[in-house]
Amino acid sequence: MIKRTLFSLIILCVGVAPIVANACQCVMPDEAGAIENYEAADIVLRVKPTEFSKGWNASGPLVTFAILETYKTNQDLDGTITAKNNPLPAACGNEILPNKEYVFGFWDLQRAGFEVKNTIGYRLMHSCALHGVQHYIKNNYKNMKDK
Repeated sequence: MIKRTLFSLIILCVGVAPIVANACQCVMPDEAGAIENYEAADIVLRVKPTEFSKGWNASGPLVTFAILETYKTNQDLDGTITAKNNPLPAACGNEILPNKEYVFGFWDLQRAGFEVKNTIGYRLMHSCALHGVQHYIKNNYKNMKDK
């Protein structure tokens, strides 16, 4: 009886584990959500990763991006931006692949009131907010720019 109960619990845990591991699931953004995500971003850029730190720095590894296009910024940027990123999907993080272009939104942590060490004051928005920013750029940005 105990063996059968233990076996049933193991099967249940193995069956449920993949569902629990994928804790961050995003709803497809609508127009209002996409605008809200874009407005929440301090900086929105089209970028390409050029350097990845090894290990973790505070809340995630650092990624340096070459700036290919600027959509929104609150300051002068010198052609690159380095930001913290949590790549774990369970934490709504972003997997970033080398040699691929992305449209990303960044939060300026100093403006948000966080103490920032080593002058790395940026963090990638979580994946759901990034979907909204990307949706906004794809569907609304050109229209807003043309006005």
